[in-house]
Formats: sequence, C-alpha cells, structure tokens
Amino acid sequence: MVRAVAEIISVHQLVRRIILLGLLTGWCFLYLFRGSDQPVVLFGRSFSDRETLLGLVVVSFVAFFFTSVASLIISGLLVDGAIVAAHGAFRMPEDLFLDDADATSGNSDGAGSPLLPRGTRI
Repeated sequence: MVRAVAEIISVHQLVRRIILLGLLTGWCFLYLFRGSDQPVVLFGRSFSDRETLLGLVVVSFVAFFFTSVASLIISGLLVDGAIVAAHGAFRMPEDLFLDDADATSGNSDGAGSPLLPRGTRI
C-alpha cells in the first residue's frame, strides 16, 4: 500500500514538472525568442504582443495554482519580505551622508568623502 501511494506521488510530481516545463517552453518560444515583427498566429487569428503577454500571464497563474507551486512562491516572497524588513530595521543611514554644516565647519578632512579628493582640507 505504501509503495502504491509513493508511486502515485511520484507520478503526480512528474506531471507537475511536465506542466511547468511546458509553461517555460511556452514563455521561451512565444515571448523571449520570437521577434517583435512576427505576430503569433493561432487558428488563423493574429495576436499582438500585449495579447500574447496577457495570455502567458493568465496561463502561468492557472498553472501555478493547479500545480501547487503558488504556495512555494508565496512562502518565498514572505521570507524575502521578512529579510528586507529586518535589513531596514537594523540599518543606520545617519553616517552615510556628509552634512553641509560639517563640510563648511571643518569637522571633516575629506578622507571619506567621494566628492573631494583624498587629503583635501576644507
């Protein structure tokens, strides 16, 4: 019984990979490798670049939700958002810029300023 379940899961993942590979192939041939002067013709109808892009985006969203890749993408975006938020919380931007008052008062020798040559006295 366990072996049958494992085979079903294996076949399901194979189908999922085939769907995603077909989606990647569609993006490559219909959007990336096709020249801008060549319209997409399907069943005798010519599609513009905007219609082709919209169709690929819709098919991608449908494929992502049917293959459960959407949960991986959403969790990855949440982790990335947490990393960006932590970076923003712990960053101290006060020391990045030289104030005009510091530059004119002589508090800086210009050694760390990208605007002045090294060793220039103010």
